[in-house]
Formats: sequence, C-alpha cells, structure tokens
Amino acid sequence: MLHAMPEGERDSIWSIRPGMRTAYFLLFMAFFGTGLGLLAIMGGQSGQTLTQTIMTKWVQAGSVAIASAAAAMSLAEIGGSAVVLVEWARDLRDSQRKALRDEGRVAERQAWLDWYERHQAAKEKGRQFDEPPPGDG
Repeated sequence: MLHAMPEGERDSIWSIRPGMRTAYFLLFMAFFGTGLGLLAIMGGQSGQTLTQTIMTKWVQAGSVAIASAAAAMSLAEIGGSAVVLVEWARDLRDSQRKALRDEGRVAERQAWLDWYERHQAAKEKGRQFDEPPPGDG
C-alpha cells in the first residue's frame, strides 16, 4: 500500500523523489524502448528454436530494464542536482547585484549630500556656486 512521505525522503535507493518522477519515467521509457529495439534488431542465434530465442530475449530484456532504471535514476538525480546548483548560482548572482546596486545608491546619495552641503555653504556666504551637480559633469 502506498503511503505519504515527507518531501525529499525515500524508502529505498530506487524510490524517486516526487518532483523527479516524470523525468525518471520518461528517461526510463526512452532507455528501455531503445534497449528493446536493439534486442529486436540483433535477432537470435542461429540454430535456436523460437522458444529458445524468446527466452534469451526475455532474460536480456531484464538486464536492459535494470540498466535502464539505473541510468534513468542517475540522470534524473544529476538533473535535479543541476537544477539546484543553477538556482543557487542565480540566487547568489542576484544577491551580489542587489548589494552592488545598494552600494551604488549609497555612494550616489552621499555625493548628492556633499554637493548640496557645498551649495548651501556657498549660498550662506553669498558666493557664486557653479559646480555642476553629481552626474552632470
């Protein structure tokens, strides 16, 4: 009987995380279908009866199924890990950009405050103030 599990947990090495099930089964079907197609193309050994050929292919199909499952599981997990790494890198890049923007805003605001103080000081002393505002010069 199926039971609910917390997100990301598994019963065994062959269980698939809920978010990766579609990818896993698509990969498995692609690998397994390709493997069965190759088995069909290879044909039987000469001198075998039809029953012997079918039994040989049946045993080989089991090996193909296991190899397909392992390959699909590996690719699904690697794909899931790659997605996590890409999201982490994107978040890191975004936080660095935000920090640089914030730093630039602080520097720009300070330049304007310094200019305004010089402007007000010149105005109070009755001097002409012809320094352009920050960013105009």
